Amino acid sequence: MLSKKTLLLVLVVALAAVAGIAAKSISTARAKGAPAFTIFGNEISVHPDGSKTSSEQVRYVSANGNTRSVVTDADGHVREYFFENGRGSFVVSHQRKLLFQDKHVP
Repeated sequence: MLSKKTLLLVLVVALAAVAGIAAKSISTARAKGAPAFTIFGNEISVHPDGSKTSSEQVRYVSANGNTRSVVTDADGHVREYFFENGRGSFVVSHQRKLLFQDKHVP
C-alpha cells in the first residue's frame, strides 16, 4: 500500500503534467489563429534640396509571426529583410548572395 505522501506526490505531478499540456495546446491554438497577410506600400521621400526618391515595399507576415520585407528603390536596387521568431533578424545581400544576421535588432 502506498503512503499518503506518495499518493499526494503522484497527484501533484499528474496535475502539473495536465496543466503543461493544456497551456501548450492553448498557446498553439492562439498561434494558429493569427491570420497571415501581405502589405504593399509606396514611399516618396522629399529631400531638403527639393529632390524626390521613391521606393516600393512588400511585407509578408506569416501566421506564426515571421516576416519578410522586400524594398525596391526607383533605380531597381532591392533590399530584403527577414525576421524569424526564436532566430532573430536577417538581411539578404543579393550582391554577395549571402544571408546575414542583423545583430542590431534586439
